[in-house]
Amino acid sequence: MLDEAQEAIAKGRPNIADGVILIDFDGVIAPFGHLFNFPEPLPGAIEALKAFQDAGMRVVIFTSRLSPIWLETVQQTPMQHINYINEYLGKYGFEPYAITAQKVPAIAYVDDNAYRYDNNWTEIVERILA
Repeated sequence: MLDEAQEAIAKGRPNIADGVILIDFDGVIAPFGHLFNFPEPLPGAIEALKAFQDAGMRVVIFTSRLSPIWLETVQQTPMQHINYINEYLGKYGFEPYAITAQKVPAIAYVDDNAYRYDNNWTEIVERILA
C-alpha cells in the first residue's frame, strides 16, 4: 500500500486515473447553448473521442448539466441530460465510458473554460480578470 501511494505521489495523480480522460460536453464536443437539440459536433470532436477510445482510454464525459444547481435552475432531471448526451454521441457511433458532473481522477481534463496551472498564478489572474 505504501509503494502504491509513493507511486501515485511521484506521478502526481492516483493510480485509478490511469487510462481515464475527462472531456467536457458543452462547448467542447457540442456547441454551447443547445439543451436538447442536435447541432453538429464541433470540428474534430468525434474523431478525437474515438482516437482516445481506440488507444484504450476510458473516455468520461463531464458536464455541469448534471450539477444539482443547474438541474434546479432548469427544472430537469439528470436522466434527461444523460439520455440526451448518450443519444447525441450515439448518432456519431460513440458511446462514452461514463457521464458525470464530478471531477473524477484522470490523466487529463479537456474543458473550454480551463486554465492550465504551471506555477503561473499571476498569468492566470491576469487572463481571467482581463
